[in-house]
Amino acid sequence: MLAREIYKQIRNKAEEVKAAINAVYVARSQPTWNAEALIEYFIVYDELPQEADIRKDDRRHVKVLYADYCGLRDELVALLTTDWVVTQATTAAKAGTAQPRQTIREMRAAMGR
Repeated sequence: MLAREIYKQIRNKAEEVKAAINAVYVARSQPTWNAEALIEYFIVYDELPQEADIRKDDRRHVKVLYADYCGLRDELVALLTTDWVVTQATTAAKAGTAQPRQTIREMRAAMGR
């Protein structure tokens, strides 16, 4: 799989997570996140610092939105913690040779992001 395809998949999932957590935050009148910040944060941590407070919120709509967010967050964290084998879009890649495993940070640096 090409690095840009992997990053696009991660970015798309981060956009879903962003929409879900921002819905929770809007319901609770808290500031929102952007996709890039979520990717950077979830590379290091498994959950947002405000999640403990959100879990204590008894309002039904917050619980529903938070449950949706948790599923998407777990999918994003799984994508970020996967060991990816990234191939080059060259003749060597077509022959089946692959680069060594790369981290998400290395892939983003290679793509200029």
